Amino acid sequence: MYEFMSSGRGVQRNFKKLTEIDDRETFDYEKLMFSHGLLVGKESTWYQALDRIPYGKVMYIRQLMKRGVNIWQRPQIELSTIHGAKGGEADNVVLLLDLSRKSEEALQNNPDDEHRVFYVGATRARKELWLVRSESDREYLEAIR
Repeated sequence: MYEFMSSGRGVQRNFKKLTEIDDRETFDYEKLMFSHGLLVGKESTWYQALDRIPYGKVMYIRQLMKRGVNIWQRPQIELSTIHGAKGGEADNVVLLLDLSRKSEEALQNNPDDEHRVFYVGATRARKELWLVRSESDREYLEAIR
């Protein structure tokens, strides 16, 4: 936790690394405060105490908690490349039709390989498949024809 606290504000200088402790040792608030340099009061919120967590991440976590989402459970949405999803399935799949420059070149030079890649992506869905059009001019148009 000390890693996410500012030196001199959340934890005393020269205590951040906790080099003098045994990894198997357990701590309570008082022990951390009196023996290991903790400066943050109990009245502080987690995001005040852990002030080195980037603002965007703090806001994201706070919004999840506000909606009652358990941030420790497995994510409900998983992001993957088509190659990473090979062999896996999901109830709902969103397939982005954007092409990288390299994929666009591959589509022109060897279209069968790129058709197979998108086939793999499209066949990962058990229930719903959503195709999202590209906002660029590089798009796998064959999926919408």
